[in-house]
Amino acid sequence: MYSGFRTHEFWLQPTSYRLAAGDTLRLDLMVGEGFAGERWAKRTERSQSLWLYGDKEAEDLSALVKANDSLRIETPMPKAGTYLLAFESNNSFLALEADKFNDYLREDGIEDILALRTQNQQLELPSREWYRRCAKALVQVGKKTSPVFQKVVGMDLEIVPLRNPYANTKEDNMQGKLLYLGQALANKAFFTWHKAPGKPTRKEKYYTDAQGRFSFPLDQPGEWMVSCVHMVEVPDNPEANYQSYWATLTFAF
Repeated sequence: MYSGFRTHEFWLQPTSYRLAAGDTLRLDLMVGEGFAGERWAKRTERSQSLWLYGDKEAEDLSALVKANDSLRIETPMPKAGTYLLAFESNNSFLALEADKFNDYLREDGIEDILALRTQNQQLELPSREWYRRCAKALVQVGKKTSPVFQKVVGMDLEIVPLRNPYANTKEDNMQGKLLYLGQALANKAFFTWHKAPGKPTRKEKYYTDAQGRFSFPLDQPGEWMVSCVHMVEVPDNPEANYQSYWATLTFAF
């Protein structure tokens, strides 16, 4: 079983997902597993952009991300509403031995590439991979909700909620869609993570439908994360033979 770097999720972690108007949003970029981890290393050089979207405004927070590797990102939240944070990284490189790469494909639900390697008798070949992070978070300020939660921001791999979790009740399902380069990803594996005080983090595996949509029950309060990895071959590239995209969406219920 592969247990190295590739088991690590990457996510946006506010100190609080619910704020009052006038509060300061405090945000960390985290890497780890099951909502347990550490601040992402080399943030200054590895970050591409961070945006904060409100109902009618957008604020570029990229300079705050790149200013320091480890200090918490802080920005005031003067108005009530639902807000969407969207972060993208630059490409990073990873090379793995064949067995470790195949285990990583199995563990992270990258089933199409594993099937392709099997079909092409490539299971004994090592990997050279470019990978990129595409992370989003939803926070709620005050009681007023707004439709920005479903905004498509144009990430390479993007998890788009179709329901606002801050307007949901316990009986509601979380609904959304998964997009790759703006197009629906059908029958794609993804994972949910749920964390609540005093309980072990729970992980579940699901698949999108033929239209790239998904639904799963919000059956417990706490922190939630949706995660997905999508990978494509990059033939005739001297540096890498794969490009992957790691997407997450975090929120609280």
